Amino acid sequence: MRKIKIGFIGTGKIADYHAKAFLKSNFKIEAVAASQNSKRAKMFANKYNAKYFFKSSKELAQNAHKFLDCILICCKTEKSLSYIKLIKKIPILCEKPVSFNYKDIQKTKNKKVFVGYNRRFYNSVNIFKKELKKNKKFIVNVEVPEKILNSPKKTIRFSNVFENSVHMFDLINYIFDKPKLIKSLNLKNSPRLRSLQFITKKKNLINLLCNWNSSSNFKIEAFSDNKRFLLQPIEKIKIFQGIDIINPTKKNPIRQYKPRTIYVSDFKKKERQFKPGFKDQAEEFYKIVSKNKIHDMKFANLNDSIRALKIANEATK
Repeated sequence: MRKIKIGFIGTGKIADYHAKAFLKSNFKIEAVAASQNSKRAKMFANKYNAKYFFKSSKELAQNAHKFLDCILICCKTEKSLSYIKLIKKIPILCEKPVSFNYKDIQKTKNKKVFVGYNRRFYNSVNIFKKELKKNKKFIVNVEVPEKILNSPKKTIRFSNVFENSVHMFDLINYIFDKPKLIKSLNLKNSPRLRSLQFITKKKNLINLLCNWNSSSNFKIEAFSDNKRFLLQPIEKIKIFQGIDIINPTKKNPIRQYKPRTIYVSDFKKKERQFKPGFKDQAEEFYKIVSKNKIHDMKFANLNDSIRALKIANEATK
């Protein structure tokens, strides 16, 4: 297989995760640029033996199609769209959420933009999705306990919802095939608690609880007949069927109802070596670039990013 020449716009922490996955997936980091001519960007270029280093990200974006096969944008969200608009002809992988304003994305018509919602590539998520297709009828609870308080001022900031929780909103669309929002509620005078309800095309219900700052973890949980499917953390799936009843004893005088575990997923080898989802994402991007066609619908596009941001908007009203 031929090496794919990729350019990097942005060299923050997330860029290193991408670089490691790309290098093991038949890519060559050919060019690097950052928003500013920073020392970090230069060190990144040297670390990965990039042939070209650009002092300007705009300059790399404008010329990328002349010598690269594709490009990764992992700079600050505020600048992503400006670079996308400058890149011609070649596929683009852009870190989520692309923009904070979905209306700005709607103006962008580039069909070669793919969005880095890497959780779509989790082994656990795709097992979960396949199992629910088999069971057909289910009800779902999703928890998003994002941190929204800006310490020490204790002011509410929803930036984390748009930068991080959008992963969960995208998974709702990915796993459940773009369900329709039917209800949005919040406790009066309490913006920290909001409940959104969706319905799928097959009339299954999804309850999204935005329990900001709560002592919880991100969770997707589905109930179908006597089975329960649980993603918590999202990187791992547990499946339960039935209940084991443990009768009271003198030592423990309480009757216990213990869910019977029938399956627990393990991490694939590549999920242990790389940031989860990144290796599969890089491999899928290789197929897209090398064959010039979408190989798998796992990848999010700009329309998917718009859908996730619309949920974020609704969740933070």
